[in-house]
Amino acid sequence: MLTFLVPLRHPEASRNWSNVCARLSETLSSLQTCCESGDADIMLIANTAAQLPPLPPAVTVIRVSDPAPPVSIFRGESDDQARRAAVWRDKGRKLAAGAIAARARGSRYVMPVDADDLVSREIPAFVKAHAGSPGWYVTQGWLLPIGSRVGVILEDFLNWCGTYVIVRLDLLPLGDSVDGSDQAMISSWLGHHRDLLPALARQGHILQPLPFPAAVYRIGHGDNNFQRHSLVSEVFGWPKLKKNPRQYLRRLLKIRLFSARQEAIFTGTSGQPTGATVAGR
Repeated sequence: MLTFLVPLRHPEASRNWSNVCARLSETLSSLQTCCESGDADIMLIANTAAQLPPLPPAVTVIRVSDPAPPVSIFRGESDDQARRAAVWRDKGRKLAAGAIAARARGSRYVMPVDADDLVSREIPAFVKAHAGSPGWYVTQGWLLPIGSRVGVILEDFLNWCGTYVIVRLDLLPLGDSVDGSDQAMISSWLGHHRDLLPALARQGHILQPLPFPAAVYRIGHGDNNFQRHSLVSEVFGWPKLKKNPRQYLRRLLKIRLFSARQEAIFTGTSGQPTGATVAGR
């Protein structure tokens, strides 16, 4: 019914590959919990040079041979327009490869998942119960620093994170191969996470919001290409208050404890916050 697509960055585009793999393992563990019902599986799309950690049983690896992006993918280290174009192309082509493979094996829906995020185990059952719909997007989701029990429930999650949409595969105009597909469409629809919903809406396919917090966007681990460090820097700093006091207050009221119950929903376990060993980097 549903395939989670996890595009993994090129090793040469990483600052700390062991850190990338640690976050990947946590993401795949979260997705494995979602696959226990048999209604979902996972495709990890990785470069041929990528050395991978041990993988859960629901994961299929798709290898691609694209070179590393030609500029730094980290915000502030290269021209931002060139950086964004490189990230969108690399991510889009990986997701296209995964979507084509998922379509070939009979999946009906795909959900792109960034390789450092967590997702709710409620997703596969919801998709199965509403099969036939064009898809859904994530409005409610967590912004959570690595190793922290305190996060914020964002009400505009899709504007923050690439783990934001579930789409019916037949709505993606992909050819039989990545190179045989429209490259501008791949970069725009799949690489840039704000373009897909408007593009589908123009074709008459209106996706609906998921009615529950569906994903966790984890920050502060050093390998996020937008270099998001903490709740203070991203949400609660003085510039945020000065720019939009009402939004600041709304988000202040959305501070929540990422409890053992939440950990069970997103990881299948409870106890030490996921990624606690790198807190404070």
